[in-house]
Amino acid sequence: MSYSNIENKLNSGDVVILDGGMGAELENLGASMDKDLWSGRCSIDEPDIVYKAHQNFINSGADIITTNTVSYTHLTLPTSDLV
Repeated sequence: MSYSNIENKLNSGDVVILDGGMGAELENLGASMDKDLWSGRCSIDEPDIVYKAHQNFINSGADIITTNTVSYTHLTLPTSDLV
């Protein structure tokens, strides 16, 4: 769904559905959770599971999909992992 479609829905008072709890969905799909990075590590180590989680939210009717970067910052990553 494009931004203009979302904007039209909002302007007309329709409900816009965001994706759900990414960490919980990744766990449900069997992803490994890192003690420090929680689900952020999956973006590098298990991108296929991250893709599947996003696809599950889309298939469930989400209009907006957010990124899986909640705990993935330069402050929590070892410098050897920075790109």
